[in-house]
Amino acid sequence: MLNFKKIFLMTLAFGLMGLQAFGKDNLEREGSYKIVVNGYDWGPAVNKVIVSLNDKISDINKTTFSVTETKKWYSEKTTETFKREVTDAYLSDEKGNKINAKASKYFVLEMAVSPSEGSPFLYNIKTGMNDWTNPYFLTIKLAEDKKLFLGKKEIKSFKVDTKVKGKIMPEVDKFKMSEFTSDNITLKYAYYSPKKDLEKNALVIWLHGMGEGGIDPTIALLGNKVTALVSDETQNLLKNAYVLVPQAPTFWMDNGSGDISKFNGISKYDKSLFDLINAFVSANADIDKTKIIIGGCSNGGYMTMRTVILHPDYFSGTKAAF
Repeated sequence: MLNFKKIFLMTLAFGLMGLQAFGKDNLEREGSYKIVVNGYDWGPAVNKVIVSLNDKISDINKTTFSVTETKKWYSEKTTETFKREVTDAYLSDEKGNKINAKASKYFVLEMAVSPSEGSPFLYNIKTGMNDWTNPYFLTIKLAEDKKLFLGKKEIKSFKVDTKVKGKIMPEVDKFKMSEFTSDNITLKYAYYSPKKDLEKNALVIWLHGMGEGGIDPTIALLGNKVTALVSDETQNLLKNAYVLVPQAPTFWMDNGSGDISKFNGISKYDKSLFDLINAFVSANADIDKTKIIIGGCSNGGYMTMRTVILHPDYFSGTKAAF
């Protein structure tokens, strides 16, 4: 009987503590956000944000918030602001998964995208390359005449820090990153390995355009939507293929001068690129050497044709787009 009484008193005490803690809620909400970046035909875009607050809210929809995007766009000298269209809003867990709950500390805003609205890339006219634009930030506010609630209690204040606290790239995360050195040249690259099976697997090699060179393979993956090669649909068609995405530090048509106007038909990456491909094939015994496919666009289209001409018996298929 004594033990039961102790348990009852402890339970009551914890319950009162919980009520007291809830009662101390000042109904002021502050938070931060992470951006979600996915690839599209024109390049990458921020199509979603996951907002984390200091306490719970409830009852939100796509009209509750307004979002503006501030970034350098088109010119390194000019910072522009774009109004983002919110297409959906819902309570979520910490990872951004929609949940069926009355309240949560986390919520997601999904947004419409276009080549200008949502793009986190900046094209540098001087270098001819894309890079992650800086600054890039979102301003998330309550829309005009809108209110936030926790149940029936109105939230008194709402503020989300404009600084991006994290970048999530679900499609890019399917790839691994590495580097390879040959001929005194180091190439960064991304690669995808299919699930192990008892079959030989094809290898698809993608060579990026001039704008996606550099030392960050995520730019090569998102700039040309190479991530589509590892979608379930494409992998089913390819019957589980490896994907290799090398990145030129400058551009594939660089003959050593670093100036594309001086291009003479020779690339300084001829040897290092093929050595990387050959080393990757050798390192993965389940690659079917009769099914090595190489393709590319623009600058990479040139390099595709040059590599096939230099090694005519190595590849089983090509796809070059100029």
